[in-house]
Order: sequence, then structure tokens, then C-alpha cells
Amino acid sequence: PEQHQIAHILSTVDKKIEVAERRKATLKELFKTMLHKLMTGEIRVNKVEI
Repeated sequence: PEQHQIAHILSTVDKKIEVAERRKATLKELFKTMLHKLMTGEIRVNKVEI
């Protein structure tokens, strides 16, 4: 019973890690796409305060 609980917890953690890794990959691709569009002038940004 205790081993099953531990296995369930580890399985849940693994699933959360997998979701986080997919989200990271998606955001990385979005960043690359947006950076390319900004650098090529496809997207224009005006009045940016730094």
C-alpha cells in the first residue's frame, strides 16, 4: 500500500514535469518565431520604453 502511494506520487510528479517541459518548448518556439518576426520587420514595435 505504501509503495503504491509513493508510485502514485512519483507518477503525478512525472506528469507535471512533462507538462512543464512541453510548455517550455512551446514558449521557446514562440520566442524564436516572435524574435524572427521582429528582426525581419514583419512586426513593428513603436514607442518602447526601456
